Amino acid sequence: MDKFITLSLTYAIIGIVMYFLADKIYADNGNEIIKNLKEEHIIIRLPKVYRWVGLIGAMIVSIGPIIVTAFLNTTGSDEPWVIAGFGLFTLFGLYIAWAQIFWRIDVYRHGDHFILVTGLRIKHKIYYSDIIYYKLGNNYIHLKTNRKFFFIDNKAVCIEFLMAALSTNKVKEIKIKR
Repeated sequence: MDKFITLSLTYAIIGIVMYFLADKIYADNGNEIIKNLKEEHIIIRLPKVYRWVGLIGAMIVSIGPIIVTAFLNTTGSDEPWVIAGFGLFTLFGLYIAWAQIFWRIDVYRHGDHFILVTGLRIKHKIYYSDIIYYKLGNNYIHLKTNRKFFFIDNKAVCIEFLMAALSTNKVKEIKIKR
C-alpha cells in the first residue's frame, strides 16, 4: 500500500509541475506577443523555462553517479557505463540551457528573409523564396529549403510572427495526416 501511495504522489507531483511549466511558457508567450505587435524586427526565442528545466535536470542527473557509487553495492563491470549514461544526460540538460540562451530567429516584418541562429551559434540566413515547404508537427515546425531542412520548436516565444511571415510570403504548407 505504501508503494501505491508513493507512486500516486509521484505522478501527481509530476503532473502539477508540468502544468505550472506549461502555464509559465504560455504566459511568457502572451506577454511577448503583445510587446512585439508594432515592432519591425521581432526576435523569436525559446521560453526561459527551458533554461531552468535544463539546469535543474542536469544537476539532478549529475548527482546520480554519486548516489550510485556511494550507496549501492555495485559490481565494477557496469559502473563506468552507468556513469557515462548519467554524463550524457547531464550534457543534454546543459545543452538545453545553452540553446535557450543562444537560439533565436530574427524576423523582419517587411523583409524577404529571416535569420536562424542555432543552439551551437551557427547563423543561417533563410530567404522565403528558398523555402520549398513547411510542415506543422505537434511540437515542431519543419522547414525544407533548397539546401537544408530545419526543425523549429513551436513553443518558442513569438513563433506566431514567423508563421505570419511564412503565410504572407506564400510559402507552401504541407498538412500532416493525423
